[in-house]
This record gives sequence, structure tokens and C-alpha cells, in this order.
Amino acid sequence: MSVSLETEALNKIKTRLTNNRSHEGHLLESEKIQLERWGGRSNNVGIFTAPSLHTYNGKLFYRTMKKQEFDTLYEKGILAPPGYGGITDSREYTQKYLTVSGVAVKDEDSGTHTVEFYVKAPVDLEAELKYLGLTAKAESGAMSYGLGPAQKNGVGAEYFNSLLSSRVATWRLVAFLENVSGKR
Repeated sequence: MSVSLETEALNKIKTRLTNNRSHEGHLLESEKIQLERWGGRSNNVGIFTAPSLHTYNGKLFYRTMKKQEFDTLYEKGILAPPGYGGITDSREYTQKYLTVSGVAVKDEDSGTHTVEFYVKAPVDLEAELKYLGLTAKAESGAMSYGLGPAQKNGVGAEYFNSLLSSRVATWRLVAFLENVSGKR
């Protein structure tokens, strides 16, 4: 993409997301999240990111999820992970699940949004999950915990959602994919 085409494409995405009053549009408009690079076969997919928080009294965890799962988190304030529904303290590992292809997301199982969860001390989320009977799973140099229904009938998600509702855990969007055309 040439500079003018990039600017035009970026403005098109910003306008569409802002006009739709989406959370992503608000973050772009307020410059809390920015274009990192273009991807896809035709460079028609914007990869937008924000830096991670710096914590001194708590721990960060990440999850890349489908748009539908993100919308549930945004609208209801709860995490409703499918299947394994893993979270990890490795943003680098999690963002490998952001799927860039010719059309940003070709299938329903592709991740489009990476969320950063901040769990405040004194809660030790890993110890609490172990207490609930969940075990860490080694994944390419990162350890993940399954919160979804495939793991102990979703007891991890229940516990995690209690942390979200009590504001012991908070979340923010730190990466997402968007097609210039808006088609998924």
C-alpha cells in the first residue's frame, strides 16, 4: 500500500468503526490504540495495538478471542470462553492467535481481539485456579489455564467472572484486526 492509500484505508476503517459507535472506534478516535501494520494477502487488514500496562501491584493475563466473545465481554462484562478458553500471562503467545488472511477472518474460529486482564493483588489467580482443580498447560513457552466449559465445567470462568464483577480484575482491548472493507 502506498502512503496515500494507507491513509485512505485507515480513515475508512476509523470512520466506519466510529460511526458504528464501536468500542474499537472509540479507542481509535481517542488514540488509545493505533495501527501497527497492514496484513493479509492484499494488505487490506489493519492490525491495531496498544502497549501493555505496567503493573506494580497485580498481574496481567491475555486472551485472544473471536469478535462474538469480545462483544459479550464488552456488553455484559463477563468472559464466556468456548471450549478450552485459555488465558496466559504471555501476550506474545496469545497474539499468535490473531489470524490475518486474505480477509482478516475467514472462519468463525479465528481470533480478532486480544484482551489484557489486570488481576489486582492480593489475588494470586494462578494459585486460585490450581485450588479450583485447574492445571496449567504448556504452550510454546507459555503456560495457559483453561477457563472454558471443557475444563471442570467452566468453574474457572465462573471464578474469573466473579473477579470481573467485583472489579478485582479489569480488562482492556490491546489488539484487534479489521478489514478495510469491513467484511469478515
